[in-house]
Amino acid sequence: MVVQPILYPATLALFGNSTTCLSHCVGSWILDSGASDHVVGNSSLIFNLSPPNIPHSITLANGYKAKVTGIGQASPLPSLSLNYVLFVPGCPFNLISISKLTGSLNCSITFSSKSFCIQDCNIGKTIGTGFVSQGLYYLHSQSSTICGVSASPDVIHRRLGHPSLDKLKVLVSQLSHLKSLDCESCQLGKHVRASFPSSPNKRSKSPLDIVHFDVWGPSRVLSTLGYRYYVTFIDGFSRCTWITLLKGRSQLFGAFQTFCLEIKNQFGKGIQILRSDNAKEYFFAPLNSFMASLGIIINPVVPIQHKKMASLKENIVI
Repeated sequence: MVVQPILYPATLALFGNSTTCLSHCVGSWILDSGASDHVVGNSSLIFNLSPPNIPHSITLANGYKAKVTGIGQASPLPSLSLNYVLFVPGCPFNLISISKLTGSLNCSITFSSKSFCIQDCNIGKTIGTGFVSQGLYYLHSQSSTICGVSASPDVIHRRLGHPSLDKLKVLVSQLSHLKSLDCESCQLGKHVRASFPSSPNKRSKSPLDIVHFDVWGPSRVLSTLGYRYYVTFIDGFSRCTWITLLKGRSQLFGAFQTFCLEIKNQFGKGIQILRSDNAKEYFFAPLNSFMASLGIIINPVVPIQHKKMASLKENIVI
């Protein structure tokens, strides 16, 4: 079995100028990019300790070899467990190998000039944080949480951007017992439609009682005959649809006259109510006069006040 050597940083050698860091190292853990394995020197920090099958040793930066007397597991934090930790008696440093840590936990580590943060790559949860002292990155003795438990679950849920209940339990372990989360914003945001109105059904009871019409256009592609618009007339009772092509919106009045004449000739019945979307082309004075002469009531889908309709008529230039 080939044992990869573990190289301490030059400033962490057992010889030389290493005593400046000893005051921080009792029970502390240091992140080391030069270590090929996790190393501890305090037997109280390691459990399931067993002797190695073959003699092990680690090589320090100055070439000195230290003997490994045991291999076990360690938990620097409740959220951080380390496997295959080498026990070297008398080693003043507890080292966390960055390569082993990122490989076993699928995590990422972000370093700054004064701190670092370890995060789970799958869910983005913070595993641990640390600080810089004497040029070394020390792991905090207690894991930092994203949210304080003093806040209510509703407040934490809003601060984290309204995550689902399952994701909230992952982000904040203190809320793992939470069984339900009543958030009105989440419920309204997931609605596909508004509540149905309490007004009675206004669907027509016979053909041509209510006719819906709308103008579409202009089309980016001109037809072979030069049409860019079309108007639809839909019977509210049978859903029968008539489509008339238009070269411009100004032809709407003539198309409507032709449609009314066709309905009167073919079915012997006139339109009672006409519904539109309040577009400005429906407020053309000749069109309104023609509908008034036939007794057709204009019933917009979204009712507007008479004053607003009058101001619209005055401002429209045909």
